[in-house]
Amino acid sequence: MLRANIEFSIDWLTHTFDLGQPYSIVQAGRGQTNRLGVLRLETSIGSFAIKQFEQAPKQIALLIEEAAHKTGFPMPQPRRAIDGKPYGIYTKGANNIWVRVYSWVEGTPYDWGFVSPEVSTQIGKLLARIHALPVSSSELKDEPWMPLGLFGWEQLAQTAMAKGMDWALSLQNKIPILVEWEEYILSSTVSDEPVVPSQRDLHPPNVIRCFDGNHVVVDWDAAGPMNAREDVAKFALVWATPPGQPPQQDAVRAFIQGYREAGGCFESRGILDLNHQARTRLWWLAYNVRRDVSDSPGFVPDLTIALLSGVHPLDLEVLKRTAALLEI
Repeated sequence: MLRANIEFSIDWLTHTFDLGQPYSIVQAGRGQTNRLGVLRLETSIGSFAIKQFEQAPKQIALLIEEAAHKTGFPMPQPRRAIDGKPYGIYTKGANNIWVRVYSWVEGTPYDWGFVSPEVSTQIGKLLARIHALPVSSSELKDEPWMPLGLFGWEQLAQTAMAKGMDWALSLQNKIPILVEWEEYILSSTVSDEPVVPSQRDLHPPNVIRCFDGNHVVVDWDAAGPMNAREDVAKFALVWATPPGQPPQQDAVRAFIQGYREAGGCFESRGILDLNHQARTRLWWLAYNVRRDVSDSPGFVPDLTIALLSGVHPLDLEVLKRTAALLEI
């Protein structure tokens, strides 16, 4: 792709997206995967969230986001550039930076580990609405999961040791466990179910509780195809798990009941429900290892160490007990 050859400025931003006269712009937050973060822009026509990315937005994420907005799903309003594109591009050094603009949402995001059966019911209903979005099945083509395998994990461990990372030995010692998990997931993954559109990042910090009590889902950048059953299972457990404690059964069931009440169909298949959650944990660990040994390490202190401490040997009995919470 050609370089944009345009430097960032507030004037460029407000002109590109027709945002009115700028008043102020401040750093408003930063997620775990986007170091550029979010800016809050105040102008003569309103308040806007400005998101910047070092990679181009994925087409499927844009399609799902657009479908959600057109159906009136509770989310920030995406704003198009004056040329009709859903993003603008400027140059930073030798690289392009993509910019997305949304209406600002007033409210409070939920904290990691927040648990409330009442809220779980509402989030389950929102997930059912997302899964029902009118996105053509021909667009919902997911990339197959590719495990690193023994060689891939050993390469990462060797690189970490060469870089002097203080968690390198821990990673090396965990390799047999990581490979065992990968082999188990490969052997138990099923492909006999259709995929649906999903926001794929329905974690508590991405749900804003507005002052009127309604919920708004933000951060659609990871949206894409998902196995609906695995998506329900994953987030039913996420929204039911307090910090350092097992999932609470009443919150898990409230999530699933909310999903069904809103038209979603969920039938547990036992421990197979947990495969996506396991794949995500392996991917997230590998992502953070790669990032920390690169020239642009992660900005969350000790995240990789925490992730490695959460790697435990495969225990089918533990999986069965967790999956039993989903069988309602």
